[in-house]
Amino acid sequence: MKAIWILALPLFLRDDWADFAKLSKDKDPGERCKAVDRIDKYKDLKMVQALVPLLGDEHPRVRYVSVKAVGRVTDAAAVEFLSTKGLKDPNPRSRAGVAEALGWIKDAKVGPALVEALGDATADVRSAVCRTLAWMRHDAAADKLA
Repeated sequence: MKAIWILALPLFLRDDWADFAKLSKDKDPGERCKAVDRIDKYKDLKMVQALVPLLGDEHPRVRYVSVKAVGRVTDAAAVEFLSTKGLKDPNPRSRAGVAEALGWIKDAKVGPALVEALGDATADVRSAVCRTLAWMRHDAAADKLA
C-alpha cells in the first residue's frame, strides 16, 4: 500500500502553473493546448493574464482552446482586465481572441469597451468585435455597426 502512495505522490504534487509555464512555450501546438488545460480550472484574473498571449498564438487550435477557457471566466476582475487591457494588447490576434472571449462571457458592462474597439486598426480585430457585439445584441452599438 505504501508503494502505491509513493507512485501516486507526483500526481498530487503537480504544479499546474509550472506545467503551464513549460508547456505554453513548447513548439508542439498540442502541448500548448495542454498548457491551457492545466490552468483552465482557475477561471480568475491570473489565468486570464496567462492566457492572453495564447489567444494570439500562431496555431488556430491553441487560439480556440484559449478563447474557450477565457470565455468561461466569471471573475469580475478578469472581465475588467479583458475589457480594459486585453482589447489593447499589442498582438492583433490576441485582441481578436479577447473580443471573442468577451462574447462568450456576455457581460453587458464590456459593451462600451467593445464599441471603442470598433476603431481598431486591424480588420480582423474589428470583425471579431462586430461579431461579438452582434452576438451580445448590444443595442448601443447598432448605429456604429450599421
